[in-house]
Amino acid sequence: MVQQFQQAPQPSGQTRVKREHRYPVYDLDSSIAVARTIRDQGGGSADQAHLAGFLRYSSPKNGAFITRIAAARVFGLIESKERFLVPTPLASAIIAPEHPGRDDVRARFEAFMHVPLYRSIYERYKNAQLPPEMGLRNAMETHYGIPRARTQIAYRVLMDSAGQAGLYDARGGARTHFVAPVIAEVRDEAAEQWAQTLPPQVGEVRAELSQSRPELQTQATQVGPIERLRQVLVEKVKEVPATDLDLIREYIEEIKKLGERKEDEAEK
Repeated sequence: MVQQFQQAPQPSGQTRVKREHRYPVYDLDSSIAVARTIRDQGGGSADQAHLAGFLRYSSPKNGAFITRIAAARVFGLIESKERFLVPTPLASAIIAPEHPGRDDVRARFEAFMHVPLYRSIYERYKNAQLPPEMGLRNAMETHYGIPRARTQIAYRVLMDSAGQAGLYDARGGARTHFVAPVIAEVRDEAAEQWAQTLPPQVGEVRAELSQSRPELQTQATQVGPIERLRQVLVEKVKEVPATDLDLIREYIEEIKKLGERKEDEAEK
């Protein structure tokens, strides 16, 4: 069972897992299936009685059903709205991504990191090789307070979920390191086709921009007039993580420079 969701008194000798070390006993894919079932069979919401039936459990009081719902919650994939369970935006990005191959990949990684124990272990080992199974199970017991009898299931679900979140992709599926998946950029095919008709003077703008920020050169190939380039950069800023303030400031400076250039050309 998921330790933190137990309601019954703890038998003597057992230690309750701290809230910051919560973990599921159903893996990421099994939890995604809960959200998908609510969406597909419940029309976007379901009470626990109906959801238990959809998932083929005998009743909403079934122990396996309770722990599976708890797992989906700890992954951040379902939430309660009044008496109904609904998929979260994170779950929707996985099961119905606007940009497949980008939104779902990012959301799977975020769901993995939503589990307190998984986030802590990822941060602990992200720049190092993972310990062997027994070593990691020992760490779960020693550092995270998971009872020894439960480390086997905790370890198995952790490792399976990491694979389902794409953390082994960078090493060809080898379960030796946790590496965040690469999030692919979405190609704008219409913009690429439009770029073929660019007038010669766009090359001048492209060259000027690449001198100050080389990584923006590919963006410049997709724009026409300066005001169009400014619009592209504005959209580019929205893709930058809110925590990367320095990069946001640099983009804003580029946008300001283009605005000044536009004004200068208008005066000529």
